[in-house]
Amino acid sequence: MKHPQGDREWKSSRLGGFGMADIQQAAGDAVVLRLCRPSPHGDVVWYEYAPIIDGGPQRLSHHMMASPESAAKLARQHGYEPADTVIDFEIP
Repeated sequence: MKHPQGDREWKSSRLGGFGMADIQQAAGDAVVLRLCRPSPHGDVVWYEYAPIIDGGPQRLSHHMMASPESAAKLARQHGYEPADTVIDFEIP
């Protein structure tokens, strides 16, 4: 499934496949993303929340959190209720 802002792929951290239709049906108006960027010294991983806009998650780049719980807490502080699902997102 293509990311709404480019050629990057969305994929789920849950088994069984988690597509955009599932995101639209998830409880909450945001999701937590687990972002991964390959590096020569090992993958760099951080978490962000992404509001659901026009049926899909809209990635915000103004925050990088160390845990899914901290990203969910920040989403709540900004008025969003995140779904319980964490979605993997790989940045090339």
